[in-house]
Amino acid sequence: MASKWSFKYKRLNLINMKAELKRIYCPDYDIKTYYPENEDNFSVFLQIFVGIEGEEFEESFDVELFTPQYLIENHQGDEILIGKRAIIVFDYNFSNLEKRLKKYCDSCTGSTWGEIANKLMRMGKWEFEDYYQKEGL
Repeated sequence: MASKWSFKYKRLNLINMKAELKRIYCPDYDIKTYYPENEDNFSVFLQIFVGIEGEEFEESFDVELFTPQYLIENHQGDEILIGKRAIIVFDYNFSNLEKRLKKYCDSCTGSTWGEIANKLMRMGKWEFEDYYQKEGL
């Protein structure tokens, strides 16, 4: 039998935490004012900073943003690419990118940050993805 407390917390949505897009950063450009020379053929490295909704902390998820034409011109026709940590766009529009990333982050919920981060890793490489702490440290 469920306690009255578990029902109350579920109803108030206090059991699940939700991811929140904090900011988008590019080490090479001011991403808010960046516009590629050739909008049909470009690639840019991005760091997507995400945290828990309403909290200040944030962690980085790295991703490559590029166009299909960039792939065509930079890879051999017989190459097989395994897609992970990539966002493919057909033209560059920062506002649309930001809205789409916000929507994706908003959809990532969990009872721990680790659960949320596992969902966010489908988008990009989490800064702690391969981290492990040695015993005794």
